[in-house]
Amino acid sequence: MVSSLVLIGFIVGIFVGYMLFVDSKPRPFLRVGQGADGWPPKELAGLLASVLVQKTPWLIPDVIMETDKTVVFKHPWPKHNIHYIFAPKRDIKNIGELANEDKAYIIDLFSTVGTVT
Repeated sequence: MVSSLVLIGFIVGIFVGYMLFVDSKPRPFLRVGQGADGWPPKELAGLLASVLVQKTPWLIPDVIMETDKTVVFKHPWPKHNIHYIFAPKRDIKNIGELANEDKAYIIDLFSTVGTVT
């Protein structure tokens, strides 16, 4: 009896979901690309890293400071009394080839260095 009610509820849920979303525009959840609907790959990597930091704080020890563009945390195995890691929330592979969008993250990183030290 219970399993038949679950099956009926499942089928009704699929039907209601279909009726609600039949006219919607299909699009992927996290589309990577440069178009108006997509995330640039560097922004997506920064977003995923930020979510990782926020949702799994036990993986990143002692977050000292966080801005909208930078996160600062203690090194997990410090070799000195004070050993912090400053990381931009954007995937910047080569500082020698900065795009205009990357400059704000680098400026915020150095501003954070001045604030923390």
